[in-house]
Amino acid sequence: FFEKGQDVNEAKKLCKELGIENNIIWHKPMPMHELFKLYEQSHICFDQLGNNWLGAVGVFAILLGIPLISNVSKYKVSIPVLNATNEEEVYRGLIQLENRELYERISLESKKYAIENLTPLKILKQLVIND
Repeated sequence: FFEKGQDVNEAKKLCKELGIENNIIWHKPMPMHELFKLYEQSHICFDQLGNNWLGAVGVFAILLGIPLISNVSKYKVSIPVLNATNEEEVYRGLIQLENRELYERISLESKKYAIENLTPLKILKQLVIND
């Protein structure tokens, strides 16, 4: 987890109450090159669970083909991300990702989605095709 945001102290307190604090590594903000090394070690990423848009953590994860658990319910299109808005849905997503076939499918589909929709390539294609 990153020590970022207004709820960090509450999150740390909750981790302690749930008895999972020994399973959590808290990271300070870091340069991009260090962040990408962390992505290389990651099997699953989490992003916004609130009523937010997908953040940079989530976009980078799906661009790299790392399955993502995030709140994507406000999007009008289907995104190959496991939707979660609370801890129970996060837990269900983690259990689902134990299925290796599902894990691989989400990894491939999310990367494809990100490349087609979240990179400058999409704008370039629109300009060239619609020109």
